[in-house]
Amino acid sequence: MKMRKLFAGVAAAATLLSGMTLGAVAANAVDNNGADSEADPAPVQQCVVQDGWGQNTTITITANSHDQLLGGKGTTEGSETPRNFKVVKIADYKVDANSKQLSLETLNEVLDSVRNALKASAKDYDGVSDPMQWVSFFLTSDNSSNPASNDGTVRKFVDELTSDASKYPLTFTDPTNAVFNPNDDRELVLTVPSAGLYLIEDGSTDLVTGKTLHKTSRPMLVGTKIAAQQGDKSCLDNADGAVNLKASPEGSFEFTKVNRKGEKLKGAKFVISKDWGDGTIVYGRYDPTNSLYAANDGWDWARFYPTQNGPGRPNPDNNQDKLFIFTSDDNGKVSFYNLPQGEYTITEVQAPAGYYGNDLPSFKITVTNQGMVTSYIGENDGDPHDLIQEDPTLGLIVINVRFELPHTGAAGIAAFFAIAALLGGAGVTVFLKSRKTKSMLNA
Repeated sequence: MKMRKLFAGVAAAATLLSGMTLGAVAANAVDNNGADSEADPAPVQQCVVQDGWGQNTTITITANSHDQLLGGKGTTEGSETPRNFKVVKIADYKVDANSKQLSLETLNEVLDSVRNALKASAKDYDGVSDPMQWVSFFLTSDNSSNPASNDGTVRKFVDELTSDASKYPLTFTDPTNAVFNPNDDRELVLTVPSAGLYLIEDGSTDLVTGKTLHKTSRPMLVGTKIAAQQGDKSCLDNADGAVNLKASPEGSFEFTKVNRKGEKLKGAKFVISKDWGDGTIVYGRYDPTNSLYAANDGWDWARFYPTQNGPGRPNPDNNQDKLFIFTSDDNGKVSFYNLPQGEYTITEVQAPAGYYGNDLPSFKITVTNQGMVTSYIGENDGDPHDLIQEDPTLGLIVINVRFELPHTGAAGIAAFFAIAALLGGAGVTVFLKSRKTKSMLNA
């Protein structure tokens, strides 16, 4: 029987769960006539387990930093609460008493949910076979002709299974225990009731520590460790009771809208845009709760066409466009989270009440593949009048100048931004100018 790789590429936020290898068992398929037939892969090396194979009941979650594993500060000074990881067992490890060969068996109590989620996410699933056995054969098979291999179906399956609790009822529970490794606080050790394959869900919300955003992890599949007879290495690749939560490369930042007196301004409205790659400008909306945007870390991009009332961009007065509008809050804050690598333009489209609404500022940022948010601003890069300057207290400021209009007698009103970095992962925000500050336009 041929061993197949299982679950390669399952990610939790920035978590990668690479391939598991299983001793193959028979899988039912549906032939062209609709009759059941048996798929029997060619044999390769078998996974034979050690004695005492079911004694490992821990899963260790490792992060780049201790803060990444926190769900909030504890009530006692100096104490900390780990992220609220919940678990549900999906499949048992089954070992033949004579041959000691390993296979998977989906638990009866989750069978309907797992089977229906797989039917919805994998077009080639026959709907009859044990779903986790089918996953082990067909989703990440080492057979290059496999129709479902390498197309992201495993990720789709996991996302589908956790998308709707009423549609796919699963009973997530607290692990038996969850403690930080006393020798390495970047490791959180979960104790589970028994050996097997588990779906783990992060019940904590996004957490900001200092200037770093720690996102809620996407659901992940991980198995407790099963050691093979030929050594301590797991029979199943990455079914070794361990998973790594790596820092996300997406960049995040925030800025504060204030007036010349330093008073924070509520109600300024902004949009973020980028070139789609063919010269088309698209605008972004961010909704991390929308499962449709999950593959892009909560972002969706859309084109807007010019109308008689204005240019082709989101209209802050249109309720249908509200998800594309980023508004400064009571503290003047405007935040952008989890931006993928690329170049973006931030544009103010509506000034706060009482402030001049023309000649609103716009600036560019670049997110590197390491999550660094940078901006290069020069005479040919959107700042011909040197309106972007550094303030010794506020950091970078972007001046919004109001010119006095003839015959109005109106006094000029100036507003500006203080921009500060909200770090994503280990990223930092760097603003570069092509020249030193020359002068500031008078309002």
